[in-house]
Amino acid sequence: MCSSDLVTSEAAATMTTQRALMQNEYLEEASESAEEISETEELTEEVTNGTKADVYWLMAIRVLHLADNKEFKTHKVEYIIGMAHSISVYVLTLCLQLTITAFLMLAATRIEHEYHEKFESDTGLTLVKATQMMSAAVKAGTAMPVSDLTGFTAANKVSEIHECVQQLKVRYEWIYVVMIFIWVLNMLIELKDVTKDISCFWGMPRLRKGERIFKEDGKTVVALSPGARTALLVLGPGIRCFVAITLLFAGCKVLLFRGTMMLVVLCSMSLLFVVNLDDLMMNALSGAASKKELGDLKLVYTKTNTRLHSYWIGGLSGLTHMVSCIAFAAFYVYVMETEVMNYRQTCWSYYGAFGDADATPFDAMIRPHTD
Repeated sequence: MCSSDLVTSEAAATMTTQRALMQNEYLEEASESAEEISETEELTEEVTNGTKADVYWLMAIRVLHLADNKEFKTHKVEYIIGMAHSISVYVLTLCLQLTITAFLMLAATRIEHEYHEKFESDTGLTLVKATQMMSAAVKAGTAMPVSDLTGFTAANKVSEIHECVQQLKVRYEWIYVVMIFIWVLNMLIELKDVTKDISCFWGMPRLRKGERIFKEDGKTVVALSPGARTALLVLGPGIRCFVAITLLFAGCKVLLFRGTMMLVVLCSMSLLFVVNLDDLMMNALSGAASKKELGDLKLVYTKTNTRLHSYWIGGLSGLTHMVSCIAFAAFYVYVMETEVMNYRQTCWSYYGAFGDADATPFDAMIRPHTD
């Protein structure tokens, strides 16, 4: 009887142990499954987005008031005055930004074309051919030969040497990469603001029939009609994105064709004026009431977050932007403008080999003429 009780108790203990192991295994599998789900699960949260006090948002709030209609009718005179002020400031800012941006792009393109045309007319060579001739001379250890038969005369050589000296005023070509990288960072800030506004407007719920855009407080936007959403996207982020991208390439071109370090720095500082023009117009032409109204405006929308999004805001975005900006600056300088950069590098190699022997003394050529 005792032996049978012992066997029974051992069997019960074994079954209990097996059940416990199975339960632990099920719990581990459930935990792993929950972790896998959490990696891809989309979590929604309500986000309250503030606004920036600039001309574009000033126009946006007037569009929202007009679309809401009820508040517009209640305070018609005030909103008509506000609308007239917002439209006038917005149109003035838009005209200035687009005009300056267009002229800057045309000027940058003209600088590049005139540089190549003037070089070819003075030296009788293209930039690529001149680079090849100087590179061959450095390898052969002999100065560039002058021959009327080949069309490369003594006057052409003097012009090329003079142009080459102008390139020597910036000693290290990587300076251009650094300055263009800084310029790209400035444009990145503008583009990040644009993407933030697009995400906000696009994520707003669709306005249903009978609902209002604003809450009862008149300061919080909870939904957008299709027309208001389209107007906000075009009048704000659309224009700002166009200006930023145009300025990005125009600024890179202007900076690359500056011949001295001082001009490179001054140009990078002056180019920021166009980007900050909307802030300047807002501070100069808008009163305290408009700024307070923008400061109180809030947009509430539902945002979908994933685990990847948590990685992105945790530092992945910064790393991605940094690598992208460095890659773009290097690509623009050494790939898109490879002819100019190769010529500058070859000029330094040529003067390192023949500076005093082939033309006037090196130091005298770099010093400006005093006569």
